[in-house]
Amino acid sequence: MFRSSPTDSTQDARLQRLLGMVEDEFFAVDQTAAGVNFAAIEQRAHDAGRKVARLLCEQAASQCAESAQREHACPDCGQLCAGTIEERPLDTRDGPIPLKEARHDCPRCRRVFFPQ
Repeated sequence: MFRSSPTDSTQDARLQRLLGMVEDEFFAVDQTAAGVNFAAIEQRAHDAGRKVARLLCEQAASQCAESAQREHACPDCGQLCAGTIEERPLDTRDGPIPLKEARHDCPRCRRVFFPQ
């Protein structure tokens, strides 16, 4: 799901394009960072980072929840069980996200389980 990035991220053209888009969104109001004090620049940069982190977590969790489309064996009795996708709020270090999880209910032993 995730791959490592090169150690020198300043040389990564994709990352530079992404930073350009984030900069446009967070600093476009001022047209330039020159008229803003460093504390405001730092705050906006951290806000942007937290927003990106929340989106990455939400997307990765959503991909994991797609396992609900397949039947999974109950960890207690081995019965194959259909799944559904449940959504609940989750507070992360970077703020709240809607977390989607694959939920499976075993009709035989009445266990609910969340396969990874």
